[in-house]
Amino acid sequence: MLLTDIFGRNFMDDFFGGFPNASFYRLGSIPAMKADVQELGSAYQIDLDLPGFQKEDLHAELKDGYLTIKATRQNNEEEKDAKGRYIRQERYTGHYQRSFYVGEEVTQEDVHAAFENGVLTGKGFSYGGSLIRPEATGFGAVYYLENVLKHEGEELKGKTIACAGFGNVTWGICKKATELGAKVVTLSGPDGYVYDPDGVTTAEKIDYLVEMRGSGRNQVKDYADKFGVEFHAGEKPWGVKVDVVMPSAMQNDVHMEQAKQIAANGVKYYIEVANMPTTNDALKFLMEQKGMIVAPSKAVNAGGVATSALEMAQNSERLVWTEEEVDKQLRQIMDTIYNMSVEAAEKYGLGYNLVAGANIAGFQRVADAMMAQGVF
Repeated sequence: MLLTDIFGRNFMDDFFGGFPNASFYRLGSIPAMKADVQELGSAYQIDLDLPGFQKEDLHAELKDGYLTIKATRQNNEEEKDAKGRYIRQERYTGHYQRSFYVGEEVTQEDVHAAFENGVLTGKGFSYGGSLIRPEATGFGAVYYLENVLKHEGEELKGKTIACAGFGNVTWGICKKATELGAKVVTLSGPDGYVYDPDGVTTAEKIDYLVEMRGSGRNQVKDYADKFGVEFHAGEKPWGVKVDVVMPSAMQNDVHMEQAKQIAANGVKYYIEVANMPTTNDALKFLMEQKGMIVAPSKAVNAGGVATSALEMAQNSERLVWTEEEVDKQLRQIMDTIYNMSVEAAEKYGLGYNLVAGANIAGFQRVADAMMAQGVF
């Protein structure tokens, strides 16, 4: 069987190639098209992952030894503001077609199709989702921070925190930090950052983060306008003097310039929350600062995926846990992650190095599982 040039092109180019509505391309959650060909004795199984398609969208034709798979999908999307006015409308048609040479001896009776569709996590609560899943990454980050502070003989209450962004993660940090007596004093966006000396600590302020995100404006200045606080256009919040810095928005947000500002301000706790928010040189610089504790994002932000696992556990049990139960389990998981990191670093003579400890503990867990299953 000749199966050449089947999966060479990127899904976006292949499926949406030539589509004129550029605004669609911002939907980055669509993964690359995946395909897998398995030889099963004298038969072949071709698995296609076409995000967004349903069974009725797919059609297969067999002619002259070629199996052609076609799919067409039309979709209309719209978004309205609180007053019912349209703020976004998108209409598009997607096409997919690919042929496989399977041999002229193959007949239509040999072609069998199967369709599978499912969702693992992040579901709405009404159809199997978990309570506090949206807040979980932020909650978990605060629990990790509590462990670090406890190691240093300090507590979270009274601490000031600098965060970035105003999405789910920062929203979760604000909620849990407020609950435990600390306050987040900075938020940021593409347009700059705001400094709120009183903190994002009231229900009105915390709820407004959700409203800001839902508006689609993507401007943190809206917070400054509403609550009368400082807005710094085109700047990042890392020059603000606080007790704890928690970059919580995007990758490579903290460069060497900002790292030097953080160090100059005498910040003791640098807790990464977003995925890889610090450039390599800046992270190395911060880890070299005497008296500064650096915690890595791979451990700190694990609360989100951990709560996804808790969601699947609830689905398996056909039960719905209370918010208190999910939160309790999340805290326990974050405590375990922290302790494993500390123990791994100490075991290999690296002292209180949370970055190295998380790397070692993560690698060790995967390696142990592979060895236990006989995979070398």
